[in-house]
Amino acid sequence: ATEAGFQNLSAAGKVCSDMVGIDAVVSQAALTPGLKWLCIDTLDMLLWQIEDSVIREAHEKTLNSGTLAYGKGRALTRQMFRGLLSRISSSRYSRLILGHGRQVEDGGTKRWVPSCADEEVREILLSTVDIIGFARLDRRLVAGKPTDARVVEWGASTEWEAGDRTGRLPAQTPRNWAVISKSLEPKQEA
Repeated sequence: ATEAGFQNLSAAGKVCSDMVGIDAVVSQAALTPGLKWLCIDTLDMLLWQIEDSVIREAHEKTLNSGTLAYGKGRALTRQMFRGLLSRISSSRYSRLILGHGRQVEDGGTKRWVPSCADEEVREILLSTVDIIGFARLDRRLVAGKPTDARVVEWGASTEWEAGDRTGRLPAQTPRNWAVISKSLEPKQEA
C-alpha cells in the first residue's frame, strides 16, 4: 500500500515511499504463502511515486534532460506503470487498486468516474480491470432518523461509473472487507 489506508482492513500492510519499496513488496508477495490479496492504496499515489522515480533517475544522470523533454517523462512513467501492472497481473494473488473519483458533466448530467492524473494511464487501467466499485455514503432513514451507511456500488448508474465483469458481486455491499471478500470467492457447485 502506498498510503495508510490499509489500516482500515484486517490485513498486514506495508507503506512504500518509493519504487524500490513497491518492487520489493511485489517481489515478496510472490513468495508469501497464503497471501490472497495485494492492495495498492491509491492509484494516484502509485503514479506519483513512479513519476518521482523517473525524475530521480534523470537527476542521477542515468537519463538525460532531453529524455524527459516533450512528454517523454510521461511516456517513461506509463511504461513503468504498465510493467508493474503486468508483474502484478501475472501473479497468483488477487489485486485491489484503490483510487479517487472525480465528478464530470456529460450532457447536463453529473457523474462520478475513477480519476487519474494521466488519462492514458486511466485508459490502460480501465481496459484491464474486472471490477470497478464506487464507495459512497447512502443516506437512509432508520427509526425515522437519517443515517449514513457506508456502501460500495458495484453496478453502473447515471450517477457513477462502476461494474463487475466477474458477475460475483451484488449491486451493492456494505463497505466491509469481509462481506466483499466473501462475495468474490468462487461459488462452490453443489
